[in-house]
Amino acid sequence: MTFEDHMRNKIRGEDVKGYKKPMGAIDFINQSRNSSPVQQPQPQQQQTAGLSTNPLSPTSLDEYVGQVEMKRRLRMMINGARRKNKRLIHILLAAGAGKGKSTLAEIIAAEMGVQCYAVQAPVDRDDLIDLGFKMNDGDILLIDECHLQSKGKNAHNNEEVLYGIMQGRYIETDQGRKQYPDVTVIGATTDRGLLKRPFLQRFKYKPPFEDYTEDDMFEIVMMNGDQLKVEITDDAAHIFAKASTGTPRVINGFVEQADAVMDGFGETEVNKFIATEVLRNEQVEDDGLTRDQMIYLEGLWERKRWVKASQMWEAKASLATMAHVTDCARDTEYVKQEIEPMLFKRNYIEVVPGGRRLTEHAVERLGVTWPPDPQTKGERG
Repeated sequence: MTFEDHMRNKIRGEDVKGYKKPMGAIDFINQSRNSSPVQQPQPQQQQTAGLSTNPLSPTSLDEYVGQVEMKRRLRMMINGARRKNKRLIHILLAAGAGKGKSTLAEIIAAEMGVQCYAVQAPVDRDDLIDLGFKMNDGDILLIDECHLQSKGKNAHNNEEVLYGIMQGRYIETDQGRKQYPDVTVIGATTDRGLLKRPFLQRFKYKPPFEDYTEDDMFEIVMMNGDQLKVEITDDAAHIFAKASTGTPRVINGFVEQADAVMDGFGETEVNKFIATEVLRNEQVEDDGLTRDQMIYLEGLWERKRWVKASQMWEAKASLATMAHVTDCARDTEYVKQEIEPMLFKRNYIEVVPGGRRLTEHAVERLGVTWPPDPQTKGERG
């Protein structure tokens, strides 16, 4: 049975009044074949439907901390779509790793009363076809790291595979154009700048993510404590909030580990001592910098040199060099995605011709001073 035949039969068998047209012989044979366990191969992409099983994940917009303006607009769009019995418009969620993009997509699906199917880009055309057998009109297709859609080796791994789904309810197959469920595509990306313009334009709502404040993080800690039925003191919550770098996923990890080690220390609550031990175990500084980020800054400092032309010291190195410094020689993407963003945000490093350069803010953070001027033998002024 072709994809289009399957979709036609599915629609034929559904009637809002409960009436079903008598099934003909051909339809009966096709349905029998379709029921065979070998008839529909499972997609290779990991797919999930419904909300996350993580007990710390919020399940509604009311529980989702922060992003006040975004939530207000989403509520209006969701209410409007439900009143008109239409699917939601396509949405792009662009923010750093662990900021709650996937969780928000699942919440949107729950608020709409539909299923959320998640895949990791690049998603192949054949996987999208297989998903079409499972999805219904109005369901949400979440494409994580959607900026990687054009990076697959297969020629079908590109944004154009999604254009028909997003605009015309069809997908191009080897047998021609086939009808597709009228779904909402939510793209999640950590690098919006890598999306091609035609792909970007197909997302009709591209809300900016606001930075999470320490107050937001404090609230998340306390909500997590309630979820896990664990008492968390204010001191411990503030320690976690400060070290979380405004990332919900990070703070969830802190709380889960605190809950796991609390009994081992003979404590009945997550207090300042437990919070400090958690940061020590995670090798995270009080201000949230990770071990890798500290190694990066210290490694850049070790490469300082006197620049005769500008009569000043500078600490500069290429991205490839810094990848070696952090033991990520074969994975510069990890350096760019996981190590550098927070360093850029805090103005600890800057991009210069030839690589990255340490800023005065980083020198102050490291608690070091520049060597004496080699010409005047005096301190750098």
